[in-house]
Amino acid sequence: MTAKPSAAPVTLDDTPMSPDERDAVAAAFEAELAAEHEQRVARARKMQARTAARANRLDSEQRVRETNKIKEKVRAEFHAKQGYKRYFDSTGRELWLTAEEFELRTKRRKHRRRVFEPEAAGRTRTVLFYLGLLLVAVVMGFLLAR
Repeated sequence: MTAKPSAAPVTLDDTPMSPDERDAVAAAFEAELAAEHEQRVARARKMQARTAARANRLDSEQRVRETNKIKEKVRAEFHAKQGYKRYFDSTGRELWLTAEEFELRTKRRKHRRRVFEPEAAGRTRTVLFYLGLLLVAVVMGFLLAR
């Protein structure tokens, strides 16, 4: 088998363009490459700025968290020295109250939760409940028997 002769590489001299046209095409392509390069550089700068901003934000958030921890510790120590007691209100917020305020709130809370119900009243409700169920069962039995 014979090898095919390879085509000779194309050089700029073999093209049907004039030297002025070649220079114009080369200049236009170089401008495109320069614009692409500027876009890449701008993207890289924007990414660096975002990364720096994100790092600053994370540092700032960490600083705030640490500050809040310190404040909470100092608050707890201060209130312990002053005789305050920790109390959680109905919404779950933590409050520090003096002993008098704490007693007042817990006393109100205890009275609010206590519901007096005699034992006989509870039994009466249970009996009425079962009688109601029995009545519903009898009515349903009559309706289904028809």
